[in-house]
Amino acid sequence: WAQSAFAAALGVLALAMLAVLGLTGTAAAQANSAYTVRDIQVTKTASTGLAAQDAAIRAARDQALAYLFRRLTPPAYHNALPTLPTAQVDAMVVATDIQEEQVTATAYTGTMALTFSPPAVRQELEWRNIPFTDRVSPPLIIVPVYERAGALQLWEVPNAWDSAWRARTGAQGLVQTVMAEGNPSEQLVVSADQALAGDAQRLQALAQAYGARGAIVAYAR
Repeated sequence: WAQSAFAAALGVLALAMLAVLGLTGTAAAQANSAYTVRDIQVTKTASTGLAAQDAAIRAARDQALAYLFRRLTPPAYHNALPTLPTAQVDAMVVATDIQEEQVTATAYTGTMALTFSPPAVRQELEWRNIPFTDRVSPPLIIVPVYERAGALQLWEVPNAWDSAWRARTGAQGLVQTVMAEGNPSEQLVVSADQALAGDAQRLQALAQAYGARGAIVAYAR
């Protein structure tokens, strides 16, 4: 498959997941981290750069809240998610962080991170009887095993399955994922065959090296 096809396959994680290891204890981090949405990009023009900035911030708040609602809720309820008035959205924002910005005489382009009030977001969803979760998982390390022409690949490059997962790492969901660097010492820890066989001791050793709670072996062919 082309890399884009691999990336599309990530939407059906159940097809790829073989094992999740080492998930003893609580799977929740501080819930408040679930209410921050980063990397919202906006561009606006207006009569002045300051007016364009104001418009961009309002747009970023709307985009971030819509993203947050989708993050916390099941897909079956996404059509029921509300579009709230500007004043209500503004009241729900507790922090706006400008990650990058460029201002001209009549235009503004920026990348922002916005944090929303957990009680306000929860109240809005509860009032509408929309189920949600804000539990953020501890980090999990992805071990992408790719079978091609009967041969298993894990550390070999190029590897489109590995590349597709690396593109996803850091995505703003409730499941935090990390990827191994693939240096020679790590390659000795676990092989593709051992990963596919679910060698818990070796996979957990790899996970612990990255501060991850466990490992997900993702298999594709």
